Amino acid sequence: MSNEVILPWPPTELNPNSRVHWTKKSQAVRRYRKQAFALALQAGMFGVTKDMAVHVEFCPPSRGRFDVDNRLASIKSGIDGIADAIKIDDSAFKTYVLTMGKPVKGGEVRVRVVCVEGLA
Repeated sequence: MSNEVILPWPPTELNPNSRVHWTKKSQAVRRYRKQAFALALQAGMFGVTKDMAVHVEFCPPSRGRFDVDNRLASIKSGIDGIADAIKIDDSAFKTYVLTMGKPVKGGEVRVRVVCVEGLA
């Protein structure tokens, strides 16, 4: 089982500060969730019934400044797609670790999901 999936940089419509019509945002949410679902399946992720920790590394498309809080909000549909693929309720994701990585051409989001059983 792979526990990591690399998502594309989320579209600007998913940024909580974007001012787009709700239909455009809804379409972007649906597309990003389906894309995350497919990428998680392709990576070989599958369900775990215990509490899970999610490590998210944002590798932005440029050297600009990016607010980590807004980045997490912008990938919510991606996290939901991963949860769908591994057949768990996303409430099983108990801990989020967010980091900003080095810029990557086009940007990407590396999501790692691990079981936290025995930790703490």
